[in-house]
Parts: sequence; structure tokens; C-alpha cells
Amino acid sequence: MGLTEWLLRHTPPHPLVTATPGGTAARLAAERVLRERGWREAASPAEANLLVVAGPLDDDLRPYVEAVWAQIPRPRARTQIDSATAAPSAVDAAVATLRDADLQRHQDDDAPPEGHDIGHEQQGHQRHESHDASAHGSHHGNEGGNDSGHQHDDDSQNKGEDHVGGHQHHDMGHDMGGMDMPGNVAMADRGEDRDGLTLDRVHLPLGPVLPDWPAGLIVHSTLQGDIIQDATVETVGCGGAPYPHPFWTGDAHRVAAWRLDSCARLLSVAGWADAAATARRFRDEVLPGGRSTRPENIAPLLSAWARRVRRSRVLRWSLTGVGVTPDVPSTPPGLRGDTLTRLYRWLGDAERALTGTVTPSDEDDRAREARWTLDALPDLLTGTEFALARLLVASLDPDLDTVTTPKVAHG
Repeated sequence: MGLTEWLLRHTPPHPLVTATPGGTAARLAAERVLRERGWREAASPAEANLLVVAGPLDDDLRPYVEAVWAQIPRPRARTQIDSATAAPSAVDAAVATLRDADLQRHQDDDAPPEGHDIGHEQQGHQRHESHDASAHGSHHGNEGGNDSGHQHDDDSQNKGEDHVGGHQHHDMGHDMGGMDMPGNVAMADRGEDRDGLTLDRVHLPLGPVLPDWPAGLIVHSTLQGDIIQDATVETVGCGGAPYPHPFWTGDAHRVAAWRLDSCARLLSVAGWADAAATARRFRDEVLPGGRSTRPENIAPLLSAWARRVRRSRVLRWSLTGVGVTPDVPSTPPGLRGDTLTRLYRWLGDAERALTGTVTPSDEDDRAREARWTLDALPDLLTGTEFALARLLVASLDPDLDTVTTPKVAHG
């Protein structure tokens, strides 16, 4: 056995798990397999050596998955899990690929061709809007200016160079004149910040291939410093109608599992990995087929864990005042308050569900909450610090399987 084979055999898998619309059951099964094997999930492509895509993968989502796959360093392996029952064997096959030295040496480079990065696809229309609305207006208003490669020396040159100059500017908008930004993030020109200062802005997308992120959701944000100046919400990979049987529809046990899953995703994003892992373990135990078929077996343990979460001062400090939703009648009752309020509400729902004092999950209510979230996210995110954006989204946790009609919401 050579050194490479030995290292591959002893390198622990570090999976990056992401879900697609309709892939909740596959995601939960994959997370359970990984947890039971003691593997720590990666928070980014740079940390991962195993990409796990849970759920159906259509042509709309495929470019995003390929873009993330291209960012994972070698040695690496990937798998797509379409159903819960296929999770163990799919993970085994991917790990076997990861540890096969010959396959790793001869693995085809399936990264997207150069210049076909996902950032281009995600941000194309936004850059064109910037090109038309701000860049052209500002530069043409700058008489005799020599900004961004434009030359406005005389009319004859302008007529001859308008088209060329336009394309030069177009290119500048896409790659900043050959200057690549980290992660292929493009500059979005300049604009006034909230203090009236003219500062650089960048377009930065969030999702849809992201751990602990709603499946199929993309947030296109325009950043100035660490503040989101503008946000647009889009869904991808969704069919034309809601899935016939969204995963979280069912009895009180399913409600408890749903709320625990939301708690786990929010706690993971907040950085409390141990509490998130405990929430996932409780979730798996109360789901049909889990170890605990009797609520009385798990209810005391769940309550003790919930009290520990509520007593966390760091968590209160981190989540208080984040993502406060409007206090108006149109805001769904389950989404009112700030991020901490919603977390505490989920904890209470999970506890009450195990004692039979919470009604089963209502699909229509979840659909209304998801639609409201898609409409409200642009306004909620605008003016928010970028570091808090994922906390805000995780605290709303829309179930997009109930509203799979493609949608774009603008701020």
C-alpha cells in the first residue's frame, strides 16, 4: 500500500449536505446516516471532501450543484440521494470512490468551463440592470470623463466607439477589467450608502446549494460593506405545483420532528453544533421508524434539552432583535417576533406535540407562511448586516415544498 492509498483510507469523510425541493426525506436520511457514523458535516465546499445532494436534481439546479462541486478540493466524491431508503448505500458508494486512489487520480475534471461560473448565471440580469441603470447613466453624465475605460474625447470617436465602449464597459461590469474577485463575485459599481458616502457595492448570492438552507431558495443580495443594500428572492428547482404530500404533513410526532428540524438548522447556523446535533437526534427518534415510538420515552429528555437551550445567554445575546417581523395582522402568528422568539416557539411546539397538546401540521398554514416569507424576505434583509442574513432565513425556515411554483420577489 502506497502513501496515497494509506492517507485516503484514513481520511475521514467530511460531507457537505444540501437538499433540493422535494428532498426532505432524503436529506433527513442522509443526515442520520452521517450522524450515526460520527462524521462531522462541512459548512462550506472548502471544508468538504464529500458532496451529498438530497432530492431530485433538475436542469435548473444542476448548474448550481456543479459550481459547488468545482469548489471542493481533491480528493473528493459526490452522490445524489433520491429517496430515504437509498441513503446508506449511496453514501457507502461515495465513500468508496473517495478512498479509491485510482479513481481519484483519473477522475475527470467535470468543473464548469472557465467563464461559465455560477456567479455569472446567478447575477447576469442584475449586472445588466446595473449596466443600464447606474453605470451608463453615471458615466455618460460625466462629460469628458475617463472612467472605467470609456473615452469621450469627441463625437466622431463616440459614434465609432459607442458600441465598442459599451462592450468594454459590459466586460468591466462582469469581471472588473480582468480583475477576478474571490469566488467569482463581481463588483456592482458604486452607490451611496445610508450615510451618503459613495462606496463600492458587490452582488453576492446566497443559495441554493448551502447547508441548513431552505431547498431551492436563492437570495441575490447587493452588499455595501457588510450591509445588504438590496435583496431579491428567487426559487429554483421547483415544479409548477406543490408536491402532493410535503414531508412534514402528518400527526403530532411529525409536528415535533418538523420543529426540531427547524431548531437544528437555526442552532447550526448560530454556531451551536452540539445543540443542533441533539435536536437532530431527537428529530430522528420521534419520526416514524425512529427508536422512540412512545412519547413518554423522549419527552423528559427533550424538555431538559430545551431548558438548556433557553438558558443560554450567548444564544439570547446572538438572536435577540434579529429578523424582527412586522407586527401587523398579515404576519403569520408563527413567524411573529424576532429570531429568538421563533426559536423558543419551536421548542415549545416540539414539547407540546409530544404531549398531544398541539394539533397536527396544517399544510395550508405552512404554505401561507412560506409564501409570506418569500414576499417579506427582501424587505427584512434590506439594511441587515450580511452576517445576520443566514440567521434570519433560518429562523423563518420556509417549507418550499408547499409552494413550488417558481417565484421571484424583489425588494
